[in-house]
Amino acid sequence: MIRFKKLPEDINIRLHSLKNYLEESPEVVFAYLFGGFAEKRVSPVSDVDIAVYLKDPERVEYMDLYKDVSEILGTEEFDLVVLNRAPISIAGRVLLKKEVIVDKDPFIRHSYESLTIRKFLDFKEFEERFFRRRLKTG
Repeated sequence: MIRFKKLPEDINIRLHSLKNYLEESPEVVFAYLFGGFAEKRVSPVSDVDIAVYLKDPERVEYMDLYKDVSEILGTEEFDLVVLNRAPISIAGRVLLKKEVIVDKDPFIRHSYESLTIRKFLDFKEFEERFFRRRLKTG
C-alpha cells in the first residue's frame, strides 16, 4: 500500500534493472516479486514487494541492499524481505503469491520452498486455531 508517493511511471523498466542487479549480485541466490506485482494487480497506490535469499545474510548489510534497491527503483515505496531472516509467518506468505525473478541455484530454491511451505502450513494451522479461540473468548 502506498505510503508517501506514487511509483515512477517507468517502474516496469526499473524492475527489469532490479532483476539485472540482483542477477549480478554475488550474494543473491534467488529473488521473488510477491504481492500485487506478482499477481499483476498493480494500481496507482501499489508498492513493490521484493524477497531475496542470500548466500550469507551476515555478510550483506540490509540498509546497503535497501539503498541500492531504492536507487534502482527510484522510490522508497517497496518492501524488501530477506528470506533467510524472515519469520515463517512472512516467508510462507511470500511463497503463496510469488514470481521468481532470479534463480541462480534451483536446487537451493526448491529445497527452501519445500521446507518453508511445510513449516508454514503447520504454523498456519496453529495460527488459525489461536485466532478462532481468541474470537470465542473475546
